[in-house]
Amino acid sequence: MEIAQGAINKPLDSLDIKEDLYKAVIQNALEGFVILSLKGDILDANEAFSRMNGYSRDELLSMRIYDLSPQQMTADGYAQFIKDHAKQGGANFETRHRCKDGSIINVKVSSKYLDTDGGVFFSFHSDITEHKKRERQKEKSVKETEDRYRTLIELGTKIGEAVIMLQDIDGREGMHTYVSDQ
Repeated sequence: MEIAQGAINKPLDSLDIKEDLYKAVIQNALEGFVILSLKGDILDANEAFSRMNGYSRDELLSMRIYDLSPQQMTADGYAQFIKDHAKQGGANFETRHRCKDGSIINVKVSSKYLDTDGGVFFSFHSDITEHKKRERQKEKSVKETEDRYRTLIELGTKIGEAVIMLQDIDGREGMHTYVSDQ
């Protein structure tokens, strides 16, 4: 990081310090960061946002954020979305982006609206695709386990066998968690 000449002795609110802080923090952040106009124009994007979506920074600066939407959001739809979030001062939400290679990623967005120079949004974007995948796998595993036990209990009931389930709970061994009518 390059620090402006004499920046060490300048007050923290000086323009040179703010620019250096922006470059140091935002441009080197691991999360994607983007500045958007109220029309959705991408005004700035950091390297992490570029990598996440597979576009160069120059390509992103010629796009609108809804160009990344796999839902084919319209300009009018985006305008209403922005209007609603500007009233709230920002938003936290999950969405999806279509990357340059055509793949779709799940993204968590945290944005803040600033009513300056016509209004802009500052947004952090995190790729949560792997998290979502693990979440779906856990849900599938729980459903399979429930189905397995339901089948076992139904089969035991049909053939007149007693079904007893024991589980170690809170350090106590062999606690009855299920006992069939048989």
